[in-house]
Amino acid sequence: MAYDGMLEANKTIRVFVASRVRLYRESLARLLGLHPPICVVGAADPTEDILPSLVKMVPDVLLLDVSGRGGLSELTRRCAVRSGSGTYSCR
Repeated sequence: MAYDGMLEANKTIRVFVASRVRLYRESLARLLGLHPPICVVGAADPTEDILPSLVKMVPDVLLLDVSGRGGLSELTRRCAVRSGSGTYSCR
């Protein structure tokens, strides 16, 4: 089904914010939390091991600051997401 810009009724979007900059991740999490369909399930520094939190909280969206050490390359090195299955395979 194509995305038409409309959310399903009562659908909550679970978001996890990952950024090395504490002010950025906390501010973004707080701002997103002001919008009812969005539920911020976590926020962390991606240079720390965030995979257990991602597996536990199962976010629909991961907002990841990919700049610098510990960004996307580190996360993809450690974790492969299987499309559609909602499972994480971690090394």
